Amino acid sequence: MPTYYQFPVPSNPPNAGDFITVQFNVEWLEIIAALLIPLKSPSQWIDPPDDISGQVDELIFLLSNDLD
Repeated sequence: MPTYYQFPVPSNPPNAGDFITVQFNVEWLEIIAALLIPLKSPSQWIDPPDDISGQVDELIFLLSNDLD
């Protein structure tokens, strides 16, 4: 039986703090962004702030900003 895992909430929102640059084939970007959607649920986090869904939305926006 799989163990349910909750993530600790990062101390900074996705658009603040230290940044990292990652490169991979653009065809994977939509898949990676879609896999982040479940993180909008507060049940995925340990003691989530009220705006966790908005923070995940911001992360997805930052990832898919250049998909046009």
